[in-house]
Amino acid sequence: MKPLNLHLQNVGPFMEETIDFTQLKNNELFLISGKTGSGKSMLFDAIVFALYGKASTSSRKETALRSHFADGKSPMEVELVFQLKDKQFKVVRQGAFIKEGNKNPTNPNLSVYELEDGKYELRESKVTAGNNYIEGLLGVDIEQFRQLFILPQGEFKKFLFSKSSAKQEILRTLFNTNRFETLQQMLVNQNKEEKKKIEARHQQIEQLWNKAEDFDDESLQAYKTLPSIQTEKLLDAIPDFERIGKDIYKHLEKEKTQQEEVKHKAETAYRDAEDLNQKINDRKTLTDELEALEKHASEIKILETKLKKIREVRPLHQIIENISAHSKKLDELNVKCEKIEHNIQQYQASLQKITDEQAALSEAEDDIEAKRKFINETQYFYQNIKQYQIAYDSKNQVHEDYNQSKKDLNDNEQLLDEMKAVHQNERPDYERLHQLTQQLFDLKQEIKDTKEAIEKKEEYDQRVKKLKALEQEMTQNMRKSNEIQEAISQFNTNQLEFDNQEAMIKKLQSMLQPGDQCPICGNTIDSPSDHLDFEQLKAQKEKLNDLNENKEAIRAAYSKLEAEYSMLKNETDKFEHQEVPENNEQILADLKEKYEKTEADKKHQEKRNKEIEKKQTQIQEIKEKIQNLQLALTQKKAESEKINRLIEAFENGTTFNKINDFIKGFSEKEEAVKAHQTKIEALKQQETEAKQNIAVEQTKFKSAQDNRKETQKEKTNLEQQSQSEMQNIGIQSTDEVQEILDLMPEKEQIEERIKSYHEKQNNLSHKIAELKALIGNQEKPDLEKLFKNLELQKTELEEKSKRLNEHEFKMQLNTSNFKEIKEHIDVLEKELSEQQEIFDLAEVLSGKNIQKLTLENYVLVYYLEMILEFANKRFMKMTNNRYILKRSDVVTQGYSGLEIVVFDSHSNKTRHISTLSGGESFQASLALALGLSEVVQQESGGITLESMFIDEGFGTLDQETLETALDTLLNIKSTGRMVGIISHVSELKQRIPTILEVKTDAYQSTTQFKF
Repeated sequence: MKPLNLHLQNVGPFMEETIDFTQLKNNELFLISGKTGSGKSMLFDAIVFALYGKASTSSRKETALRSHFADGKSPMEVELVFQLKDKQFKVVRQGAFIKEGNKNPTNPNLSVYELEDGKYELRESKVTAGNNYIEGLLGVDIEQFRQLFILPQGEFKKFLFSKSSAKQEILRTLFNTNRFETLQQMLVNQNKEEKKKIEARHQQIEQLWNKAEDFDDESLQAYKTLPSIQTEKLLDAIPDFERIGKDIYKHLEKEKTQQEEVKHKAETAYRDAEDLNQKINDRKTLTDELEALEKHASEIKILETKLKKIREVRPLHQIIENISAHSKKLDELNVKCEKIEHNIQQYQASLQKITDEQAALSEAEDDIEAKRKFINETQYFYQNIKQYQIAYDSKNQVHEDYNQSKKDLNDNEQLLDEMKAVHQNERPDYERLHQLTQQLFDLKQEIKDTKEAIEKKEEYDQRVKKLKALEQEMTQNMRKSNEIQEAISQFNTNQLEFDNQEAMIKKLQSMLQPGDQCPICGNTIDSPSDHLDFEQLKAQKEKLNDLNENKEAIRAAYSKLEAEYSMLKNETDKFEHQEVPENNEQILADLKEKYEKTEADKKHQEKRNKEIEKKQTQIQEIKEKIQNLQLALTQKKAESEKINRLIEAFENGTTFNKINDFIKGFSEKEEAVKAHQTKIEALKQQETEAKQNIAVEQTKFKSAQDNRKETQKEKTNLEQQSQSEMQNIGIQSTDEVQEILDLMPEKEQIEERIKSYHEKQNNLSHKIAELKALIGNQEKPDLEKLFKNLELQKTELEEKSKRLNEHEFKMQLNTSNFKEIKEHIDVLEKELSEQQEIFDLAEVLSGKNIQKLTLENYVLVYYLEMILEFANKRFMKMTNNRYILKRSDVVTQGYSGLEIVVFDSHSNKTRHISTLSGGESFQASLALALGLSEVVQQESGGITLESMFIDEGFGTLDQETLETALDTLLNIKSTGRMVGIISHVSELKQRIPTILEVKTDAYQSTTQFKF
């Protein structure tokens, strides 16, 4: 990541400032210079805030970045344009703040853009999604960014002097090594689970073996007494269970087959007898039914005669019905013709009435035409009557408003002349207010410096007191460490090693019998029970582990106290050489008194300025009011003239001088014309409808007459056909026909009864003949005797089948149980062979090894040694090959192996890192930071380190060391990385020609590149 442009708004002392880093061109190394408090470090804060929404140091909150001089409505905003490899991005972030007049803070805003085809395209517009997007782009979170890109005050030496646990967190984040800790914990958990599985599997084998069916066989019952841990003997006994079970199954199966044959014979005999008995009963029943049916033969003959007559009279009946229908139709047509003639007479009378009304309307046409002409001529005035009404209503009010505006104009012009005469030459004194504000700022800084001097004196006294407390605590820790070491020496560590061999010993027990010789101790085994109390061994080993952990905790605490004591002693020694005035309290009181007096003068000047500003505002308001009144007079005059023109046009055009009279006259005439026209149109419509109705009714009358003649002709023809048909079938009168027709509803019933009789008679005769042929000379069988014999054979077969099924089920259970037992034994043997390897691996990875290193810590040590290798290339050059940074070889519990020490070639000894001087510490921190960034970039392909910013630290170096440090940074610059340095050291301005100068006027700061 390389910054290209940085824009700050309301950030610290920067109200509106833009820094164009592209001006650097090939001058990648530049110095950031300016007075203390001018805002140099705030530039680093702005870059980190734009990318992560935080300050450059964890101790400073992002809310503290907002300028105290910003107005209450403007947000703090940072816009950063940066280059990442061959892409360019822009980030715009606004911080949350409490807007003036509100109680709750506003929401922060974030927008992320990417440059595409010369135009920035929005990628994210929400804060959380934008933060994740930026972190994904850079490949580092804020803590990693502070370690790799920006080295701010207070954080620069953090990695060098941090404890192993702190280094572990930093390196874990940078190199993502927490996956190794996950693997380590997974193996430990897996080892515990394996032990539980082995114990559970032995219990499952025992349960399955106890469930095995022995078939009441003595030899199998003896096998079931074997213990479950003797897995090999269990496997040898399984074939005997299977063989004996099969023999019993064959015997039972043979008995069942024999009984099935006996039962089948009895069942066949019973079914044959049942069939013969049913046929004999069916023959008797059918014979009885046929005799009963033939008793109704005479009735069927009578019904057949009636049916013949009904079929012959049907055509004659249809003709008679048609004659009746035509008579009815002739009566209806006569009535219809009379009704139509009556309707025609009514419509002709209505038509005459309409003609008379039309003649009366023609006489009033002249009066209606005069009213229509008045409406057409005054139509415009009626449609726009509202504007003429407003003109009449507002005529007097407009005249009064004109006179009042003229009076107000004169009054305001007189007031303006009076105020100008009094306040013409008064002006606010902003210069004096600025001077007083500057004096207050300077006094506030002096008060702050004096307070810091007093606090430093108090801090010195507290450090001296704390040094004494640390000496006592270190003495107590050394005594506790000796006591624990004495307790550890009392344990028998050889016997405790058997705890790790528990699984192997249990496997041996499963393979041994009472009377065998133990392969470990050589004694004769009375019982395969345990020789060792593993629970007691575990308890002793846990107690020993607790003592070791306590010892390592005390040793770590002692190292911490020792480092803290050394650092505190160095700081205390430095403070002894600083001069502190004796009268600081008096100086502070005088400064506070002077500050209060200056503050009162400033308030008085602010009050006077506001009074003058208020008078000037009043004069300006009166001027604006005069202009408005002049404009109003012109508008009122034009409005009055317009009203007069409207009234004159209305009275000339309508001959009315009152609006209401005109509206009433116009409405009355308009309603009369509309009513006349409506009446004419209605009569015309009624005339057309009457003529149409007469024509329709005349057409209906002619059609009805024609239909009546045709119906009479058809009726005469039907009467002639009726007489002819009666003669053909020998019927003398219509009454005789009716008697036959009365039987018509019974026709279907008679037909169905005759048909049913003959079908049933034929069916019964056929079935009786078939049954006689089948029965022949056979006699009726004894079914009860045959049924009892069949039931007896079924019961015997069910009993033998039950015994066979029960035995088969027992064999299946045995097969299933033996299969599971074999599977458990196979898995158990495999687990026992593999468990020891898993246990040993878990022990090693969890830190129980010679170096006391976990898997993750081993990886972190690898990365740390790579970092030290890169760092020493520069650190040795800076210190003229005197110092080498090394990893401490001291073995401890916890996150050991990450402590850094320094090897001094002058004394040929290793020293604690805290023994380095201030300048040497800076050199070591700089070399370590550069080495860290190079290793991260080498190991993580997604992280591109194209820039680095360093805040302070060069003031602790002598001239020669300063030159060496600068050479190191110049070498970084030659690789194309941008390096920015904040420092007050004057020699740097001579060695670094490119300077970003930060200027301040006590209120706000500005920046400028100097080359």
